[in-house]
Order: sequence, then structure tokens, then C-alpha cells
Amino acid sequence: MDLNSVNTQNSKAAIKGVIYSGALRALMEPELIGMNYVDMITDFTEGDLYREVEMGNANYREYKEGDQVVYDAFEFGQRDFEINHYATSGHIVTAKFYQDSGYAAQIAAAVPGKEARALSAKIEKEIFQLHRVIQTAGDANAIETMSHRYVAGHDADAANIALGTITPHDFAYAAVAMAKAGYFGPKIAIIPTYQALLIPQAKGASEQLKYNPMWADVVTKGSLTGMTFAFNLAGFDIYTSNFTDVIPSETLSTAGGQSKECTNCGVAQLFINNAGERPYRMAWRQMPSFKGWFDDDHQVEKYLTVCRYGLGAGEKGNLISILCKTDANSQIA
Repeated sequence: MDLNSVNTQNSKAAIKGVIYSGALRALMEPELIGMNYVDMITDFTEGDLYREVEMGNANYREYKEGDQVVYDAFEFGQRDFEINHYATSGHIVTAKFYQDSGYAAQIAAAVPGKEARALSAKIEKEIFQLHRVIQTAGDANAIETMSHRYVAGHDADAANIALGTITPHDFAYAAVAMAKAGYFGPKIAIIPTYQALLIPQAKGASEQLKYNPMWADVVTKGSLTGMTFAFNLAGFDIYTSNFTDVIPSETLSTAGGQSKECTNCGVAQLFINNAGERPYRMAWRQMPSFKGWFDDDHQVEKYLTVCRYGLGAGEKGNLISILCKTDANSQIA
């Protein structure tokens, strides 16, 4: 199909594209969940592949007076990061509809926000799927003997609360596991929305819940994708999201060591929110840009948002995944 005659140079289209692109970035940059929880790579200059050199930690040796000091070399490794996502959101509205509808102006004004939310939801969902790359399914992913992947319900009691609810003990265990792994700072938890209903029912939870964020720098009134602050428990600012990942089936232990089979379970993800140490990384190759123009050949108004970016693993030790109920259909036995 030859669309060479599409008029994309007239002033109306150009002005609309500039204004809406600015509006789109204003919407997406502060409201994308990833912008708060990923470490952005800013020196990714060209190509699709970014190779980062990692320097190992220093070690020590016991010393005895008079002995020769032993010098050790540093170990160096590398990890690759790839621009691996190319996304668009495009829509058309016919000229006839615009001519006949009394809502034409409102529709045109709403398009950038609608397309921005579609891309925001896509990116948020992909960020919360990165645990599949960071961690090994069906494994405790232990660091310093403490699990970084486990089933919710360490102190679950069938007479009080069903297995699959994240309990205060689960959060306390996570805090200690993070400390033993060497991560300290603001503690963040992203949980399935359904858990906000279950957690207050857990033993000892209701009196510990605080309904104001300890760190207060992420989301307090909701976001473009709908993620909102729920409460603080055991030092974790807890946020709910409808885009947390769902595991079809996985066999894993609770933090207390009981092996359980999980079916259709959500994955709550906990981490320390320190820049440069987060478990997720992101880079823009093309920031979201919006265009709107009239296609004379087909008598339609076209709208298109395009972005290109990469997502990958950051600090793998700074992630704890808790398999939990994401709805009434989740099964843990």
C-alpha cells in the first residue's frame, strides 16, 4: 500500500506532534513505575548491546607478625545488557466520525494519555517479570544461608489465616535476608493487589500496619498504571499493582522450610531502593514520542506512539520474591 501521499508536513500535524510528545513524556517519566525502581543506564551510546565490567569485592587474610603479606588480585566479570524492546501504540479515527461526533476534540486530547498508559502498563509488567531472569525458579536462591525466593505463609495457621498470605514473619525474614546479603536502606515491596485484602487478616499484622509511607518518595496518590501505596509493615513500604507476575506452577518452600506446590500464584517482589543497587535496569534508545497526522488517502486521523528500550537484571542479590495468592484461584498445597 502506497502511503507516500500522506500529509505529515502540514503545520497542524507538526504542532500536534510536538505538543503531544511533550505531554506524553511529562506523563510517562514521573509515572512509570520503572522510573522509580530501575537503575537507568545513561552512557549507552550506540548499538544494541551494552557490556559492563564488574569488579569483585576485596578480601582479607589473617596476618602473623614477621610473615610476608599476601597480595590478592581482584576478580573481574562482565554482564551484558541489550536493547530488547520495540513498542508502538497506534490508533485511527475516521474523518466521518470526527465530522459527525460532538466529542472529536475530547477524543483527540485523550489519545496521548491512553497510549502512554498502554505503554506504561507494558513496561511495568515486563519489569515485574525480570525475576525470571534474576532468580532460578523452584530454588531458594539462598545467599548467606537465607532464602531469597519462598512461599508466603511462614507462620500460617489454618485456623486463622490460609497459606499464601504474606505474614509479618515473611517481611521480617526478608529484612534479615537483605541485611545478610549486604543491602541496607529504604525497603520496598510490590505485591499483588489481592494481598492488600489478605495481609491485614494475618496474625499480628493489623496492629503493625502503618498507613503512611516511611520513605514517601515513590507513589502516594496512585500512578499512571494504577499502582498505589497500601501500608508500611515491618519497615517495608508496600505498594499494590495489577501487573505483578503470575507463576502457572512452581514447587518451592516457605521461609520456614515447608515444601509447597504453587499454582497460579502471584510474585511479590521486595528490594532495597538504593540507586545503583536495584535489581532492575533500564535504558532508553528512543524515548516515547507521539505523532498525529491526517491520512488524506484513507480519510482518517492517525495517532502513533513509539518507544525503544532495554530491560535487564541489576543487582541479583537485592531481590526477594515471595510466591503468594494473587486471587481466589491461586492454589498452594
